Amino acid sequence: MTEQDVVAAQGNLWASIKNYVPSTGEPWTPSEGLREAFFACPRHQFCHAFSLADRSASYDADDWASRADWLPQVYRNSTLVYLDDGGKPLPSTTSEPAFILYLVGLLDVRAGQRVLQIGSGGGWLVSMLGRLVGAGGHATGMEPTPLLAKRSQADLEKLGIENVAIVCDDAPRGVVRGAPFDRIIATATAPSLPFHLRDQLADGGVLVAPVQVPGGGDEVLVLRRQGGSLISSKCIQGWVVLPRGEDAAQPRPPTSPAPRYGRKSAGGSAPTIRGARFRRAFRLPTRRWDFAPS
Repeated sequence: MTEQDVVAAQGNLWASIKNYVPSTGEPWTPSEGLREAFFACPRHQFCHAFSLADRSASYDADDWASRADWLPQVYRNSTLVYLDDGGKPLPSTTSEPAFILYLVGLLDVRAGQRVLQIGSGGGWLVSMLGRLVGAGGHATGMEPTPLLAKRSQADLEKLGIENVAIVCDDAPRGVVRGAPFDRIIATATAPSLPFHLRDQLADGGVLVAPVQVPGGGDEVLVLRRQGGSLISSKCIQGWVVLPRGEDAAQPRPPTSPAPRYGRKSAGGSAPTIRGARFRRAFRLPTRRWDFAPS
């Protein structure tokens, strides 16, 4: 495998990313900083044992020097399923590159910031976040699967990436070391609104988080902290894998439940949205959610 092989494979994937059309229909243009981060962090460097999403083929790709023919699989705009050392699927997948980098664009990462990724998997995305924040910033990846956390930390050290750290843990309920963060992105869906992340987020910080819609499908919320509130500015239909369990590696296509209104629960606590009322509630131009501290 030559450097030209890698650059050509990266170029093919970047073309898909540039041409990605979000479900909102709004055009987007990746920033120059994101392009530089993408090419500076080759995806194959964070892929060890994996299979294609449809399980049609599996690869043990630790020796990339002799695996140039596998590069097109890694640099497709599709998910990959992580495998353990015995070739069995782990409860985690990669994210579709174009979709997840579109979400990073919405995250609006800037130099010098502290960024948290929840569900960092193989470490590819969090390595790019480290590149985006630069030497004056820091990125933390939280990954609940011990083998993936171990692999990704070793890969970061091998590549000399010093401003990124991996923590082996599930979605944080207590205060994470390094908090408050200026930006948080979750790349595994949650069953409800992630209000516990408010305390990890600096005032004025941005949270991008996918949430299951009761009745089917996922929505990705873009939320900004304002004092004790989270303000939603955008809601995008999509699908994101479950974080753990047998279904974690099974992509789930979005559905379209009938839109209904959401309402805030009594007592100032986290709002409860039942049935399929989620989508319309968050597609209002601006929505404020106030809630009592946990």
